[in-house]
Amino acid sequence: MFSIVNPGYRLKYGRGAIGPHEFCGSHGIAGATCPNCRKPLLRLVHLSALDPVLAQLGGETPLLTCWTCDLVQAPYSYRVGANEVKLLEYRRGGAVSDFPYDAYPLAFPLAPALLEPLESEVIAATERVNRGSSTKEDLDRDWDRPRHQVGGLPILQSQNDQNPNCPDCGKAMPFLASIADDNLDTRGFTGNSFVQLLFFVCTSCRIVAAEQDVD
Repeated sequence: MFSIVNPGYRLKYGRGAIGPHEFCGSHGIAGATCPNCRKPLLRLVHLSALDPVLAQLGGETPLLTCWTCDLVQAPYSYRVGANEVKLLEYRRGGAVSDFPYDAYPLAFPLAPALLEPLESEVIAATERVNRGSSTKEDLDRDWDRPRHQVGGLPILQSQNDQNPNCPDCGKAMPFLASIADDNLDTRGFTGNSFVQLLFFVCTSCRIVAAEQDVD
């Protein structure tokens, strides 16, 4: 898997993190409505182009999903415009009101976020975990579960390490970010700390693609 930014950054939110990015929160993005649930797509992160680390993104980039239907059960993609998106590929159906848990919110609490470089030992540990060459003791020490990360190499829960192709130009899309389960709501996004979403981006076409990665 190749990435848009290397060696990678931890996405830190809340608890004193002051930065240009926004973690969760409601939004007014045109077109960002789930076609299955008919409610706003969840905004997981809004990546700001003001951060020089992400200058090559070419603009503001929201990372969006919906966990209360089948949209997230298959790879999906959307084109990003100026405070608007257009869904291109997604799975239809499966809308429910009580999954992943009862009273699932329309948005999670907003927090500012920043990017911190991943430590070299964390990067090395991730490579060992993904190769399957770590022992259980190593996994405990080396942060074996998904984390919020931009660029670099994410901790993979499955064996799929292939970059998807852009649905428009057909070129391989570099890895952009992994979003784990934790947020300021103690229930998390899904209640499963081994669930993450992997996001990829085509900067030429301004298209974001995402897929769920779960153990």
